[in-house]
Amino acid sequence: MKVKTQLFYAFTALAVLVAIVATMTCFQLNALSTRFGNFERGLYLRSKLVAAVQVDVERRAVAARNLVLADTDADRRAASDAIAKAHAAVQSQLTRLEEEAKNGPDTNDQTRALVGAIRAVENKYGPVALAIAKLGETGHRDAAIDKINRECVPLLAALDDAVAAYETVVSQRSGDAVGLRQQRKQQVDRLDMRMAGRRGRLHGVAEGFLALGRQLVAVHLSGGPPRCRWRATVHFSQRARS
Repeated sequence: MKVKTQLFYAFTALAVLVAIVATMTCFQLNALSTRFGNFERGLYLRSKLVAAVQVDVERRAVAARNLVLADTDADRRAASDAIAKAHAAVQSQLTRLEEEAKNGPDTNDQTRALVGAIRAVENKYGPVALAIAKLGETGHRDAAIDKINRECVPLLAALDDAVAAYETVVSQRSGDAVGLRQQRKQQVDRLDMRMAGRRGRLHGVAEGFLALGRQLVAVHLSGGPPRCRWRATVHFSQRARS
């Protein structure tokens, strides 16, 4: 085989190897980007919505208490407005949470069940909170306080439990996702090490071909004896083995 042909094959093999490594790297980066996008639009977004629902529920409860304990009309109006805003926010955030649990990425039956449990508690707790506000607005303070103690406090605790159950599952899935990413990273690192070794060996072969080509050209131009060509070939063989 001519030296020119050998060099062509060597550089072609090197170019193919580089293209394979680049393709695999792009594939891995695209997979990581997809997984991060699913996490951001899925698990992370739903966690933010659950936290927002809990915060708005607590704001509504505080506003209802403030309304019952208010002594002036101005304080009662301010507390009543706060209750209305918090209740609207709860319904809005919870509705969006249900939509994300139904149609969002990386969702499952467990996620939908946990979100359904939060909705079930809110369906009971929301009317109670509004009824307490109504009692406070009409001056029935004792009845409102009694309703707070008998109904509002247990339902608020039930909502906290439902949110805690959801957060437990989220923590578990986040830990599983982190473990999977670490495993994938180790696999990619091992693949990179193998490909780097192959690139190094192929680079050595290419350098050997170049050295042989230079020596053969020099022998041809100088018109040297066949023994010189034999030495050049031996020199290349030793470089390739090393």
